[in-house]
Amino acid sequence: MNIDISNLRVSDNKLYLKSDSEWVSGFTEIEVPKGDPLLKFKGGKMSIKLWFQILNFFLWTQEKYKSESQVRLYYNKHTKEWGAYPYPQTPNGMTTNDSQDKEIRSKFPDPWQYLGTAHHHCTTAAFQSGTDEANEVQQDGWHYTIGHLDKAFVDYHGRFSWGGSLFKASVLDYIELPDWINNVPNQIKYHTAMDYLCCSAIAMSSEHSFDEEWKASIKPNEIKTTYNHNSLHNSHWDSIYGGYSPNAQYYKQERKSEEEAQVHLDEIEDILDDSI
Repeated sequence: MNIDISNLRVSDNKLYLKSDSEWVSGFTEIEVPKGDPLLKFKGGKMSIKLWFQILNFFLWTQEKYKSESQVRLYYNKHTKEWGAYPYPQTPNGMTTNDSQDKEIRSKFPDPWQYLGTAHHHCTTAAFQSGTDEANEVQQDGWHYTIGHLDKAFVDYHGRFSWGGSLFKASVLDYIELPDWINNVPNQIKYHTAMDYLCCSAIAMSSEHSFDEEWKASIKPNEIKTTYNHNSLHNSHWDSIYGGYSPNAQYYKQERKSEEEAQVHLDEIEDILDDSI
């Protein structure tokens, strides 16, 4: 739909439309309907199996690493099916950062199109953080967050990004539900469907196991250790404090004292030699 914006004006937070009548010509105020703007995705829905596989992966990463994880979402324009795969990422508590991987991206050639992300918030609620919003507004597609992974029923929050704007995205609009949901009375259909989709026990069942290759995408930081003066120095301090380490500073000071003492002894020996 094309709108000629030259026929519109906004003044003092009011909308005016260009008009021309027998008595006047110019702009007249029009009443603007109130409500959230909606945007409906016209493509196919994600299979229930893939939905639970992603949730299963999130539950696994939370149990093993107590850290957020993320998957990238893809959509096939011809078959209208969804795909997902995690890029390499390092578990880091309540943040998730993945890195582009050409080999993984090659698994989804044209007509597959990158169309969103999914990540979890560990045991906190699902919501869109400021970092999420800044990233997602630049990436068209369906973006969703899962929370409360320590509970029997997880939490969900979804957004659809398009053209630099974000819109609410109900999970029920994006997931292909089983046929039995049509037999559920309308009065309880919504809550029944949400409980089913957010049930941890269903997601963790063997039929919803995710690809074992996904586990290899999680790459924990390796902490190298060295021994010095019979004590352990952890190089992890260097990465966090820019080289400062309680142990490292102590032994640097100790070595400095030893070196100063040796210089002092050398000076005494020189004096004795001169005396003799």
